[in-house]
Amino acid sequence: GRLNYYGTRQWMHNAAPTVLDGLKFALCLDQIAGPKLYLHFSRNPKDLNLQRLYTLFEETAARMEIPFELVHKKINVSNAEMAWEHEAFAYKKILAATLSDRPVPIPQFTRSDPVAPNVDVPTLERNLLFVSEVLAQYLYGSQVPKLTGNTQPSTRHISSWVQYLSANPRSTPHLPKDSPVYAAFEQTMTKYLSEFQRDDVPNPVEMRTDFKFYGEIQMQMKVHSTKPLSFDLLLFVFICLYLLALNVYFKGFEDVLAVKDTLLGAYFGKPKSQ
Repeated sequence: GRLNYYGTRQWMHNAAPTVLDGLKFALCLDQIAGPKLYLHFSRNPKDLNLQRLYTLFEETAARMEIPFELVHKKINVSNAEMAWEHEAFAYKKILAATLSDRPVPIPQFTRSDPVAPNVDVPTLERNLLFVSEVLAQYLYGSQVPKLTGNTQPSTRHISSWVQYLSANPRSTPHLPKDSPVYAAFEQTMTKYLSEFQRDDVPNPVEMRTDFKFYGEIQMQMKVHSTKPLSFDLLLFVFICLYLLALNVYFKGFEDVLAVKDTLLGAYFGKPKSQ
């Protein structure tokens, strides 16, 4: 995420050369649950197939009535901070682009989570169908039928994943090796993909980066329930009235009247004699 995409860079560093050589284009998905989508890329492709892919994005967005915009911005090589994930691929001479619902990147160290508890599921479903339509037409030709029925994203399936991922922590300090999130991903990918392989990257704690990663943190937090402030004020008033009642009972009203005159004299001064 917004830690300069060290996870993506570490994966490319450990990937076999044959894997990187086989990458013709990498589509990076940022947060895509917004009403408008932007396709960010760093250089205009000279390859006709990639030009056709960008055209498919625009044509499919127009057909599905999705606000869409291509954003071309060159990489600032003098800046060590990466704005988008596709820039990590660009340094490896791999053509890539980032699909996002944001026109500009968010600042570093802030949240960059494509799944949030308040995500608009119908909009997310529409955008996932949009990406699926584009990739299907690009891979299988323009004659491929529209994705309907079992081939299109399921609202129930997307909602269940949104609820599950938003309820389980996925950051490094809170993601143990035996986390059920890994098992859920493996089970789903094995079910829907013809080929699946899990690549274990080095623990982020052991990575040499500009950031310090910590392992799983386990601690116990204690919460003490206290009375509200109104209870203390009410108790103070009752105590004062109780002490006043005891004073009147044993000494009468003389001391009370004396205290009253003293307080009035201190605030308003003694009355002037005529």
